[in-house]
Amino acid sequence: MMNDPADIVSSALDGIEARGIEIVADDHGAAAKASLTGEPRGVVVATSS
Repeated sequence: MMNDPADIVSSALDGIEARGIEIVADDHGAAAKASLTGEPRGVVVATSS
């Protein structure tokens, strides 16, 4: 689902006005940012022997 460009611009302008360091304008961006916070999780690398 695409976001309405007017909503993105409105969010960006609100963030600029609030002197935000970072502006997340849509739910997908907020979810991606949230997935990057917190403690790092281990990674298992499968190798063929």
